[in-house]
Amino acid sequence: MQCLSLISKSFTGVRHFVEDLPVYCICNGHYNPDLLEYEHVCDNEACRTLYHSECLVEDTLTKRYYEEYPQDGTEPATNGKTKDKKKNIKSNRKLYSKKFKGEFISGNDEHTTPMIKITDLRSTPHTETMQRVACPKCSTLFS
Repeated sequence: MQCLSLISKSFTGVRHFVEDLPVYCICNGHYNPDLLEYEHVCDNEACRTLYHSECLVEDTLTKRYYEEYPQDGTEPATNGKTKDKKKNIKSNRKLYSKKFKGEFISGNDEHTTPMIKITDLRSTPHTETMQRVACPKCSTLFS
């Protein structure tokens, strides 16, 4: 029993240690200096938030979805008031998955502007557009 108590205390200490680490990206991940997981940094000196490529793509596609389908951003509640549907969406399938597909495009050198290639799956043939990457927190365009 004493061994279980020590293990429990160890994991509790680790949990508190992880919770105390700074949070990065819009996925609220913690920074791990041993991994090169945060690939992009906002250029705004006041922001300087670190981001994963896939989180930047997801944010861009979600914003594009709500631009194209603004009526999906709210739904009537049972009492007649509207409630924000964006905050309650939590599923494995992304709400834009049948309409848009995205891919992070970065050049081979540091001077190439990062872009997101958005494929519109609603049209035949599928149309592709390129969009500059913007910081999800401060809207600064990445350069």
